[in-house]
Amino acid sequence: MLALAAEKFVDDKLAAKAEVVLRVKRLTPGVGSKYLWYRVEVLQVLKNQSSETFTNTLSVAAYSWKDGVPEGVSILYLERYNQTDKELWKIVKVFVPQISLISGNSNLVEFATKYRKIKDDIVRNKEISVMVRAQLIEPGAGSKYLWDKIKILEVIRNTSSYKFPSVLSVARESIDPPLPDEECILILEYYNPNRKDLWKIAQVLVPQI
Repeated sequence: MLALAAEKFVDDKLAAKAEVVLRVKRLTPGVGSKYLWYRVEVLQVLKNQSSETFTNTLSVAAYSWKDGVPEGVSILYLERYNQTDKELWKIVKVFVPQISLISGNSNLVEFATKYRKIKDDIVRNKEISVMVRAQLIEPGAGSKYLWDKIKILEVIRNTSSYKFPSVLSVARESIDPPLPDEECILILEYYNPNRKDLWKIAQVLVPQI
């Protein structure tokens, strides 16, 4: 089963050992000797059994000989750095969600080519007007364009005036790879600017667990 919601990325065993689990974006590389200190932006609090509030930025420590905070977005399992400095935290484990980019123009969602983004990160890209989570119902037929029938599981972003139905046919260039059988994320654009009810696939993102 594909995990698209943020909480699905939490490993239950690791989370049981960690007092705090955060989804973060690295702001600065690590600095230090025994410990490397990273500055991160807190994107989402996935678990918090402490009395602290995590809303903005945070400094976290990692042993210099272990994996630190990677560039981009990651999930950090944290424990207290010590028992006296309540605002200092060190890393128990780092998890980096991955995506597979299987079709379309990589410049359209350049941010997605390295790390898998959870949906609220994806929609920050203002170039994207429509993004849906969908599953293939029936492969399409045609010549230059194949019209795939899909089931829309979730409308992640929609800045158009079109109200998406639960089932929709979307155009895919015949030279592009077929849609996968599993759930995927589709970035859509107008098939014809004069027809607001016709859509074609600009990008396909297949999460990998």
